[in-house]
Amino acid sequence: MQVLLDRTDDIAVTAGLLRRHNPAAGPVVVHPTPTGTTSQDLSHDLLRALGRPIHRLAAERLQGSRPAWRAVAAWLHADQLSDLIVLRAHLLGADRWSQLIELSRGTGTRLTLVCHTRSIPSPLAQALTEIDHQILTNLELLDLPAGGHRPSAPPAADPGMASLPRVTYPGVVNFRRYAFDQLGPIEFARLDTIYQSAQETTLAWLDGRPDAATSDDGREAVMGLLSELVHDSPSRTHTLARLRSAQAAFRRHGFKLTLPASRDLLDVLAGPGLTSQPVTDQLLDRIRAGVAHPAIAAALATSLFTGLAPTSLMPLTWKSLTPGADRLRINNRVTRLQRPAPNLWPRRTLVRVPAIFYVPTAVRPLFQAAREFIPPDENIRRRLFWGAIAHQIEAAASECAITLPHHVAPVIAWQAWIGIERVDYFGGQYDVDFSADQQFQPQPTPIEPPATLER
Repeated sequence: MQVLLDRTDDIAVTAGLLRRHNPAAGPVVVHPTPTGTTSQDLSHDLLRALGRPIHRLAAERLQGSRPAWRAVAAWLHADQLSDLIVLRAHLLGADRWSQLIELSRGTGTRLTLVCHTRSIPSPLAQALTEIDHQILTNLELLDLPAGGHRPSAPPAADPGMASLPRVTYPGVVNFRRYAFDQLGPIEFARLDTIYQSAQETTLAWLDGRPDAATSDDGREAVMGLLSELVHDSPSRTHTLARLRSAQAAFRRHGFKLTLPASRDLLDVLAGPGLTSQPVTDQLLDRIRAGVAHPAIAAALATSLFTGLAPTSLMPLTWKSLTPGADRLRINNRVTRLQRPAPNLWPRRTLVRVPAIFYVPTAVRPLFQAAREFIPPDENIRRRLFWGAIAHQIEAAASECAITLPHHVAPVIAWQAWIGIERVDYFGGQYDVDFSADQQFQPQPTPIEPPATLER
């Protein structure tokens, strides 16, 4: 902790600190409301300095002092903001100083109180006697890091990349050759670049997993890989190319990877790469600027990267998220006909069909903020988006000018329907055609010489 004494109340000190304000990566500089002396006033000032919308607090049920302070702590902790600098700290009083000191301890954010007085107020000096602190008398002595550690998202796709033409061939065996026949050499070259890149990623993944299909855990790992491959796809055709290339990579390793038909992927199904949106830094900035509630922000981002409506996400618990927050598991209940014995009629039973989703790196701090926001009550820690309900998420999306996925009825993401088994040799024409497709190289179109003019 630090105390900066601005003995002459020099405007250059205030201006110099405000110039360093960087809520995206720290430090965060707070200028408290001059007439605000309550705990709620200061918590709102802190949220405003963090770039969160104060006008949304009532709609998100954060207008009270306690939830607002929990939101401040959650965002500071999750975004790993290095420094919190509070101007006019000499006007706050002992209770507010204690709250700020406790906030700094809980989040690991270094606190700097700026007192625009000749000496430290005696109540603050007394509070500092048991705290390791440093007193500075010159702005130049204030050591601030260059920036924080918030993970970044990939840039938005080039508009030209999102306009990849549609490819309708259903299978993996002759995918590249049929794509060339449908698209022509120029558009095929674009699609094949995407295809080859995804195949290299899949082959590298398979090299370390020779038994990828031998267990349920292996199947779920494959679902995670496939959803990661397509999580930033700008169109369904991109997703189709990446998935077919993954199928080819699995085939080359002796696995049969069964995926939905092309027409279903292009027109019917939901999930990552189909009804999802690539979560870019620009999109996350809009969420942070339009949403103050950590759980609502996390749920909004989750709806975008899963491609599922908010109502489908409300039952999720913290067990749905891996400890590293890199995978999300959604268990779907499906009715299936099962025959208990050969001589008995089949009966309907409910079975769980899991779908595994890759969580983009830049979204993971939102989950951390949502966890930190939950009060210390074990009875409510099970809900993943505690404190958020579907209509609040939809209202937040409208505030951020974000279009959410919409489904008339509950849907199951496409990756829940994949199948994988080891098949070393299909035999016959299948392997012949597949091998030829993998080696396919388009022949350049010959250029005819110009006709000779008669003289």
